[in-house]
Amino acid sequence: MKPFVPSFPIHCYQKGYNGNVLFYNIKDRLLYLTIFSTQAKKYGIKTLAINLMFNHVHFLVRCKDKETLILFNATTQQMFARDQNSYIHSRGKWFMKTFGWAQKKSDKDIRTCYCYINNNAVEKQLYTNAAKDPWTLLSYYQNPHPYSGLLTENRSSAAMRQALKEVRYAFYSDNYINLTMLDRFSQSLTQEELLKIKDYIISLYCPIVFEEANRYFGSVNNLLLACNVSSGSEYEIKEDWDGPSDKPYLEMIRSITNSGYSLSDKSFIKNRKELLNMIRILLKDTHASPVMIGRFLHQRVHASPSVQELRACAE
Repeated sequence: MKPFVPSFPIHCYQKGYNGNVLFYNIKDRLLYLTIFSTQAKKYGIKTLAINLMFNHVHFLVRCKDKETLILFNATTQQMFARDQNSYIHSRGKWFMKTFGWAQKKSDKDIRTCYCYINNNAVEKQLYTNAAKDPWTLLSYYQNPHPYSGLLTENRSSAAMRQALKEVRYAFYSDNYINLTMLDRFSQSLTQEELLKIKDYIISLYCPIVFEEANRYFGSVNNLLLACNVSSGSEYEIKEDWDGPSDKPYLEMIRSITNSGYSLSDKSFIKNRKELLNMIRILLKDTHASPVMIGRFLHQRVHASPSVQELRACAE
């Protein structure tokens, strides 16, 4: 059993059940982030870095003891799974029960871990640098609206003012933003307003203590510079290998959406009658491997079948 020292940061790696995709759209990520933020506050977790990938999550935190860390992570998982299943009328598992963790005990290891977490999507060829990845939250440092225009509440529509009121009420009541609320926003707000409410939610709920970056890098800007010259490394936590790029997940999202399936109600992971049709579509339209297709559709692929075998199964 690994020793736990309260004063040292802990790198945690939590993957989806059987490596399945966790986040199909912005609403899924906002749900997880706001749950993470409220539970971190409840359990006294100090967040140094976070990154939400398609089928796993990385975060670097400080915590008073191992038991609190386990409880915090389990509660966050359970709340996310419960809200997803309630919204899409399902009973599926969303996270692996166990999670990987490793404490970083030297300043060098901590800096390396910062870079590793923040560069995860860069290494998967989704962004050119860590600052452009919205789910590291680094772009929200000193800028509450990096992806939308300035929010002027008294000039906003009635629907936007109501949405802001609901978000603030949830935040100050130590509640997360659930999928039903986010769905209601999607139906009542314009695309421009949706960008603004996304930025507002992330800025309000952002759990990162940016002052910690000052301690190890001198400033957040220095952290970004360090990420640009070093991808970081992690030798203590074993991660699943999906391949060199996560771009096929983006291709599958576009393909499924263009085929008329909803990323919100996730009919493509519930409708078993349509499974073979969805496999045909994804094989035809994307560069995803059979394993990635299985993870996208929440179907466990045991022996990594070839594309030809999977295509034959779908015919």
